[in-house]
Amino acid sequence: MAVRLLGYSERGMVNALCDDMAHSLDPASAVSSFLSWFDFPALQPDFSNVENATLLVEQSFSDFGDLDLLILVENNDETLQAVLIEAKVSNDTRSWATVEDRWAEFLGMFDGGGWNTSNLFVQLFRKVRLADSLAEHPGPFAADLFVPRGSPSQNAVVRRAVAELEKYIKGGNVWFGAILPDDPDDLEAFSRDTLQTCTVAQRLPRWNTSRWGFLSWRTIDENTKQNWPRTQVGFEWNRGQIYRLEPPLQHSVQVGQVYLHGETKVYVVLPGQGDGCRVVELIGGDRNFFWNTMKVKVAELCPCESSDQLDDVPSLPLNGSTYTWHCGEDGDRLPPQNNTVEIDKGTPVTVVRASWYTSRVRMANAPNGPTFRVYTHHLNRQIQVPPDRQVQG
Repeated sequence: MAVRLLGYSERGMVNALCDDMAHSLDPASAVSSFLSWFDFPALQPDFSNVENATLLVEQSFSDFGDLDLLILVENNDETLQAVLIEAKVSNDTRSWATVEDRWAEFLGMFDGGGWNTSNLFVQLFRKVRLADSLAEHPGPFAADLFVPRGSPSQNAVVRRAVAELEKYIKGGNVWFGAILPDDPDDLEAFSRDTLQTCTVAQRLPRWNTSRWGFLSWRTIDENTKQNWPRTQVGFEWNRGQIYRLEPPLQHSVQVGQVYLHGETKVYVVLPGQGDGCRVVELIGGDRNFFWNTMKVKVAELCPCESSDQLDDVPSLPLNGSTYTWHCGEDGDRLPPQNNTVEIDKGTPVTVVRASWYTSRVRMANAPNGPTFRVYTHHLNRQIQVPPDRQVQG
């Protein structure tokens, strides 16, 4: 009797890798080899002394998100190491997200872009915050844009995983890895150029990439040709899903540029995110209100030969400013949301977090009231002065 065990996409591949490491004739050496394949551009860890290891797949860490793979290492010199790994694949689509696409999406979130907690850099940063919170002395958690709470989970398994991880990072010997479908040379260029020269730390005080490493699925495929049978079966089963040698289709549209979508001129407000980007149609619409954006496939956009200067450049509402809300006649009054909000046309609302599709606001006359979301194009562009701030003559 034969049993054939197959796993799907990145979770299936991570399981296959762990299965090969656990069933190797020399598991410690297999774990050491796997970790040595990562390229750490800033600090180079030493994974050559592995004696024992624990592998946790798809472990939840509550407010800090799930983790594709956690490797807890006991070295033969009695030191401990923890490696927190996130994995992404190309998916079987005509155009997929490169590491640069993922980075552009991440940066876009600071300026009102679409919120995506599964973004690679959000996930990695959350794990950095997790490690920091466990390594530091007990005290209030310093919330930020991507980890607004950071509270411990009441789930027994999550608490058990947190307690286990805490033992391994007390000495600060913790590393963060990303497994991606990009070409190894592209990953090296990104990690040494783009990532090392970014200014994200100005917006996220806890931002620190000095212990980040990158690994291409292509490198894993090449290095597991011998003695990693489950991993090779996984690559064969998921052929076209994990990585592909041909480059993705056009995905490098530039924010602030005009393209043709069919015969309609559109202005890109958010860059390529996988196979899509968000644009504004430069025809029609009530220009008394903010722009109504839509998501289109990047591959459907063509260069626009005309480079006319725009008289009215699409822009976001200003955070902290007050505008008049009016839904018009083009759909639901409010986007779906958990709380029930009653709001009348003509209501002044103050923007808390602006975005191109929906913006988070609160009633202007209730500065400490709850926030809720509105469609951004339902906000009148004329800034209003709330009644409690008006100067009486």
